[in-house]
Amino acid sequence: MNYLFFFNNFINWIEINYLLSLFLFFTFILFYSIFSLPGLIIFFVFSGYVFGIFFSYLICIISFSLGSLCFFIISKYILSKLFKKYYAKYTNKVNKFINNSTLEYLIIFRLIPGTPLIVQNIILSLLDISSFRFILSTSIGATPFILFSILIGNKLNNIDSLKNFNSKDIFTIDLLIVLFVIIFFITIRIIYKKK
Repeated sequence: MNYLFFFNNFINWIEINYLLSLFLFFTFILFYSIFSLPGLIIFFVFSGYVFGIFFSYLICIISFSLGSLCFFIISKYILSKLFKKYYAKYTNKVNKFINNSTLEYLIIFRLIPGTPLIVQNIILSLLDISSFRFILSTSIGATPFILFSILIGNKLNNIDSLKNFNSKDIFTIDLLIVLFVIIFFITIRIIYKKK
């Protein structure tokens, strides 16, 4: 019962200090992404619950992309210094393979669920890609999952929906169709570019 009281007070504080809450949440997600910690989806759902869809999406996608970029730059520097010989060897092999369709491969890589963020960012740091391509691919590739998490949080905001909420609300066919369509068109683009 004390948890519910604390949660309600916390939500009231956020409503009273909305702009400060947005800034603090942005900073929190930024640093959480810099360290590539697991469990970001929980905070995305929370943001949908508290801030609504529009502001949540903007805050989450920008802070997530910038935080991942910081991790990418730092890990690229560390890996290239510590494992100079292996880094150059594997980077050249991977870059030759994805040379013509780098952006498309990066977007598909971000769309694949289940891979921990830290693993994704370390693998991407092996590639010879610009910061702009990294930010663009991260923003596009992470959008379906971030938006989906925010929508769940926004749906939970209505107390009546908590009573009727089940796992079918999380794993909808719409999400799978959208992911399949995005991956399909990106794959077609990659095949077309290789010809």
